[in-house]
Amino acid sequence: MQKTCSNPKFLLIMLLLCSLSGCGSKYGDQITKVDRYPECYRPIEELRKSEYAVEKSTALGVFLGAVGGAVAGYAATRDGKGALIGAAAGAVVGGVAGYYFGDSQKIANDNQRRDKYLEVMRNYNGKMDAESVTASAAMECYSRAFQSAVLDYRSKRISKEEFDRRYTEIASGMQEVGTVLDRAIAEGHEMQDGYMQLFTQEAQKSGLSQQDSQNILSAASAQAAKKTAQGNTGASSRASTPGMNQIGDMATQVAQLDMKLAGQEANRKRIAELSKVMERERANIML
Repeated sequence: MQKTCSNPKFLLIMLLLCSLSGCGSKYGDQITKVDRYPECYRPIEELRKSEYAVEKSTALGVFLGAVGGAVAGYAATRDGKGALIGAAAGAVVGGVAGYYFGDSQKIANDNQRRDKYLEVMRNYNGKMDAESVTASAAMECYSRAFQSAVLDYRSKRISKEEFDRRYTEIASGMQEVGTVLDRAIAEGHEMQDGYMQLFTQEAQKSGLSQQDSQNILSAASAQAAKKTAQGNTGASSRASTPGMNQIGDMATQVAQLDMKLAGQEANRKRIAELSKVMERERANIML
């Protein structure tokens, strides 16, 4: 029993199910006692308030079948291999016939079916943007607040005790931002697999060779990287058109998710680095 409960794959699957069924925030519990810096915590607060509404509007449930299949696979084999096999089976049987789309995989019309998939991908990528903006805004605010607290202390405008109280709130806020990103990144990697599976399925149904599919993905990745370098990280707003253009649109969403995930991971690294700098500065002051 202990081995079952501690398996990371199983815990992540259950976390995804909970995030959809309402058994607690997928971003974890609030740990920050907001006092002196409500403006820094506000982005996190707003993200938490909108969590379930956003997930419903993005039709994230299109992947419930894949998650359910993974749970079944894990229950059958009690190991990660079974969960992965189950996830694949779920995606074929029910993953694309998810919570909001029902039996969309059974839609005979290829264009209509792919439009459903693209809807989920675009909306989910938009949710990734919201998480990234939230983390960046809160991180920058807490960083400025810490610099201001250090300046106030060194200018003798506040006592050492007051500085420490400010630091405690700032450090807690930074830790919570890190947790939000940790959860978002973990889910993002799971969605990454789902995106690829859907793209591969539809490319095969379109008669594309494996090499052709890879070429389309490579072109989409290059285009996403170019947009990121230009400061345009938003999800594609171009409406999908019938036929092969839909496959290209799906590849674009795959590439954009990859870039957004990389951005979140970079933000998470920066939060860890800033937190260490703050901790060292605080230690010097409290000597």
